[in-house]
Amino acid sequence: MDKRIKREHRCLLAARLFIVLLIFAFVGWIWETVHVSMLAGNLVDRGFLFGPICPIYGLTMVIAYLLMGMPKKPKGILKATKGKWYQYPLYAVAAITLPTLVELVVGYGCEKLFHIRLWDYSHYVTTVNGQAFPLHFMGYIALPISLIWLVLIFVTMGFFFPALLKLTKKIPHKVTKMTAIFLGAIMAVDIIASCIAALI
Repeated sequence: MDKRIKREHRCLLAARLFIVLLIFAFVGWIWETVHVSMLAGNLVDRGFLFGPICPIYGLTMVIAYLLMGMPKKPKGILKATKGKWYQYPLYAVAAITLPTLVELVVGYGCEKLFHIRLWDYSHYVTTVNGQAFPLHFMGYIALPISLIWLVLIFVTMGFFFPALLKLTKKIPHKVTKMTAIFLGAIMAVDIIASCIAALI
């Protein structure tokens, strides 16, 4: 395979992953909006961007795919664990650590840059012998949420992610690339507009 074909393959894979990222970001936005709206008793549009997406969901899943692979087919930093007894335990550790780090960086970064608190987990507290113990760190990350991410990544990477990636392979190559470019341009404009609005 020459360099041009390899480059074409990488570009096509990037386009497919970007489309999958947006799909999970949209599904994440639906979940966040419905969940928070039900708790608030009124419609709440979740997300930092103007568009109907929560990028953290799609970004986390794509990073997990690139760094960890699937539970049954680990790759990247977990490639050496394939077939070993600790394959799934280490995958579980990574499935907790990765999204927790992403939430910490994104949550902290948005508050420091734009003075916006995207979420607050400070209500996650347990009581032992009458004494309260926080299950969170500065409200950015929390143990219960990390455990939810663990289940979410196992289910998503085990079933939905590979199915969606396989589905994108049935789309003509040119259509995939043009769709990714078009959606990428819209997302870039949205990010710029949202950042400007947050800073004003």
